[in-house]
Amino acid sequence: MPADLALRRSDGAIAPDAEPEPAQPGAPHEGEGEGEGEEEEAERPWEESDFEPFPSSIEPKGYFADGGVTYKVDKTSSAQVVCGFVAEPIAEIVTILDLDHHERRERRLVVRYTLPTGQQHTVTLEPAGSSGDVTSALLRGVPSDLARASVVRRRDVALAASAFRSPRFETVVRVRQCGWLPDKTFALPGTDVVDLQHVSELPGARLWEIPSVLDLRAAREGALALLEVCASAPIEVIAPVVGTVFAAPIFRGEDHLAARGFATLVVGPSQRGKTTLVRSACGLLGRFDQQPGCVATWMSTFTSLEQALHAYRDLPVIIDDFRETDGEARETFRRLVLALGDGSGRGRTGLSAGGARVTRAFQLVALLLATGEQSIDDDAAIAGRIVEVTARDIDVARLLEIAPEQRHAMPHTYAAYLAFLSALPEMYWSAQRDAMRALALELGSSESRAAENLATVVIALNIVTDFFNVTFVGNPEITGPWQEFMVGFRLRLPEIMREHARRVREEAIDEVVLAEIARGLCVGEIRLARLPTGRAAPPDARGKLVGAYDREKIYLQPDIITRWVSDQLLHAKRRCASLGRKTLGRALAARAGVDGDFRTQRMIEGKVQWLWPVPRSGLSDVWQGLLDDVSWPDASPGYVRRRRRCP
Repeated sequence: MPADLALRRSDGAIAPDAEPEPAQPGAPHEGEGEGEGEEEEAERPWEESDFEPFPSSIEPKGYFADGGVTYKVDKTSSAQVVCGFVAEPIAEIVTILDLDHHERRERRLVVRYTLPTGQQHTVTLEPAGSSGDVTSALLRGVPSDLARASVVRRRDVALAASAFRSPRFETVVRVRQCGWLPDKTFALPGTDVVDLQHVSELPGARLWEIPSVLDLRAAREGALALLEVCASAPIEVIAPVVGTVFAAPIFRGEDHLAARGFATLVVGPSQRGKTTLVRSACGLLGRFDQQPGCVATWMSTFTSLEQALHAYRDLPVIIDDFRETDGEARETFRRLVLALGDGSGRGRTGLSAGGARVTRAFQLVALLLATGEQSIDDDAAIAGRIVEVTARDIDVARLLEIAPEQRHAMPHTYAAYLAFLSALPEMYWSAQRDAMRALALELGSSESRAAENLATVVIALNIVTDFFNVTFVGNPEITGPWQEFMVGFRLRLPEIMREHARRVREEAIDEVVLAEIARGLCVGEIRLARLPTGRAAPPDARGKLVGAYDREKIYLQPDIITRWVSDQLLHAKRRCASLGRKTLGRALAARAGVDGDFRTQRMIEGKVQWLWPVPRSGLSDVWQGLLDDVSWPDASPGYVRRRRRCP
């Protein structure tokens, strides 16, 4: 078998890489029956009783091969040519598409083609269609157009291939995701059992390099390099980044922490060292200190990033260079973070005999590490699913001085960490889940996404502390600095959570704007005309006209309201950071588009204007009593009356 296949037999053993001697199809192989079946059967990570080899029931007879040509013996005992090649199935690859749903599988035949010239080619065929048409796949795999054109009868090609099935035919099981297997082993990227060809064209797909063989000496060197990375930035900057890397294998499993997904976003201007810091921390996963230094960038499409977060299951995925000014990247960021927090991506619909049906919806089962120059500051739903870190005081020179041999040893530390996790009992995980819920309640509330995300990071770092104490016992140069790091992080934790909670509250920009409008209405600085009305403003009207309202909605004039709110927030200093009109406009436009109406036209005091409609049903309590709903006919005053108490 060719070395590039590295097939796994159904008993879990790896097939040898050496090419076996060519054998006549149907003839016994050398050494068969001598000493085989004596090796100890390995433990199987999943049930394979339903992995039936090709074919399942057909046992054709009357086919033979001679000189690279397939013949069939007819009823008169004369030989007829079937095709000018010989197809010998030597293996079947069963690929599990989703490790959380083992029933999603794909089957591929590995066929050795022999041509009349004596040349042999081993080809992995494409999966058969839904109708089970193996013949078309066999013909597409023929390495010669002339041999393919020599087919006399298509049906005989598949029957002859079934007759020529190799006596060493084996069933190979592969997976199309990384992550934990049922036997508590971890499927690592780059290993033979993991097939990630569908994401192999991502820029950083070849940077993963977590070893499958444990080396404790190299793990110690990698731990020292990790401590250098942790010492190169303030605790509140580096701890969430490192915590996300270590939380990825344990955040979502019901037998682990059972937490929801989130993204960690490192924000800061260029030349602050944020990308260097993240790439250095992700040296635990492979050669991410090299270019491109990330799995992908935000210039990639949403579909490709969704595939990455599905394929690299139970691992952190690094996506670099988010820029809010890039509208397409901004929308991709929003959609991906929302899908990650909800755990499910976009559903796909296909057509079948029964009509349209949902074919698949990818689960996003990784954590996201991102860098960018700006954060999304107008969406509370996004802010609640992000652990945001502001890059500052990063010692880039110290990061670059880490020796290459120490950097290359960091993946051994992560491999030792995975081995440590696989040996932990259920009692340990139950205690960690209880601790995470208690910490989330202490930091915020049981329903706070921000508190849960930060609690997940903290518990992951606590587990790393246990890992260091067990694995590197007798190495105070590792355990000592790490204990100091954790003590400092716990002391800063309340301040970090307060800052994060304040940011989440303030980034509900639509609510900020609507609350400011309610305040202006209350004190008489602005007014809303009551619809329907087509006449001029009443003589006793006070304040700037910014829109109108009816029984169901309020209607806001885009230019006037964003200018007024921006000026109010800037001069009154009711918010720590100034808001631009574009930010306010995007927030109100998103609020207006909830019901599908982004803009609408209404006549206000004799003028037809484009307005943003905002449903009144979603307004907060500060609007209570501000809008006059009494005596709705046109005799109404047409403006909002001044109230005594401000919200």
